Amino acid sequence: ELIVADHVDLLWAVDVIHTDIALRTIDDALTVIEREAAIELRDMVREKSRMLVGLKLSSDGRRLKERVDEADRFCGVKSGVAVEIHFNSGDSGTGTECVVSDRASGASRKVARKLVDAVSDVLGLKNRGVKNVSDTGHTRLAFVDDTLCPAVILEVCFATNEGDCRVYEEKKGDLAFALAKFFDSVEF
Repeated sequence: ELIVADHVDLLWAVDVIHTDIALRTIDDALTVIEREAAIELRDMVREKSRMLVGLKLSSDGRRLKERVDEADRFCGVKSGVAVEIHFNSGDSGTGTECVVSDRASGASRKVARKLVDAVSDVLGLKNRGVKNVSDTGHTRLAFVDDTLCPAVILEVCFATNEGDCRVYEEKKGDLAFALAKFFDSVEF
């Protein structure tokens, strides 16, 4: 689902991961399902944001290419940024990071840097910085490689790391507030 927010001269398109994968079960009590967690966070941010209250577009059953085109249509109207919320995975990974296209614009990189700093500050998790797609072991990621507008993938934390998951669960309200503030006020 794509949420679009008009921020004075800046348009945000906030999407969520398009898969639904159970990544981690902790003590049989906490199961992190990436898509559900991303939607929950996105909706919490929208509730707290003055600006992220715009149009809701359903992406259920829609191909990623259609969602990328949709983000470009909305962000292309004004200066805009597309952000996709993810939760990372990996055997020994911890922390938060942002991913941009290898050929990302300065705007994408600047927003990604501010975004990863904000998330790391709130969660207190390792700041893994801004990475190019090629640094992640992928050759391309459609959301950042196929968009024409500046685009960022936000990897909130490692859903395969019990410590990251616990921190996220404890601080997700604070994170939603910080992200709402970020989307309402960031300039690049």
